[in-house]
Amino acid sequence: MRIAICDDLKVERDALRKCIDKNQINTQVFEYENGNEFLVHHKINRYDMVFLDVLMPIINGINVAEAIREYDKETPIVFITTSKEFAVKSYRVFAFDYILKPIKEIEIQNCLCRFLALKKNKESISVKVMGIDLKICISNILYLESNLHKIMFHLEDKREIKLIAKLSDYEMLIESFNFYRCHKSYIVNLEHISSIAGEQFIMTNGDKVKISRQYFSDAKKIYFNYMFSDKGNVND
Repeated sequence: MRIAICDDLKVERDALRKCIDKNQINTQVFEYENGNEFLVHHKINRYDMVFLDVLMPIINGINVAEAIREYDKETPIVFITTSKEFAVKSYRVFAFDYILKPIKEIEIQNCLCRFLALKKNKESISVKVMGIDLKICISNILYLESNLHKIMFHLEDKREIKLIAKLSDYEMLIESFNFYRCHKSYIVNLEHISSIAGEQFIMTNGDKVKISRQYFSDAKKIYFNYMFSDKGNVND
């Protein structure tokens, strides 16, 4: 996750970077002391999230945000400022958040958590079914099932999508989103497991997914670690 901080005061940039680092998210943080310098870099290689000071010399944060929105409608912009007076203007550029200085660690944490939750819900994979390309929202996948050289995506919206493929074709694509291969024929989404009973995962839709004896000890450990953690990446 690439984050840009644009603030003319180094002490403020340092304070914000410290708050970001404390969240233990895999990030690259890029610092800029004026808006023009930031805009040059953002146009070339866009950032996942931008923290903007409002009151800066040369070009203020609101004007920087307006320039961003001319070519980029999606990147979340978070204003960090000492004044409430620009809050209304921030809505005109669809600001993701508006945080007053001095910044508080919990406010940055909440902001990042909201962003990651939204990002996760937007992530998708493409599959080809009978020559037609379909996009499947990753958070909508309950589990994948393999049978006779075909795999079935079981989805939260009750759809089932079948295609000719191997589980391994998709395992690498989704494993970073808290999916776990519990059997040679199944990959489950840990977020959609309601319980574990015997050698089976009970999914949130009531389906029962087999856990291989070979993976059973590891499966229990991963499941309970996930349930009693902050729902972070099981592969970290």
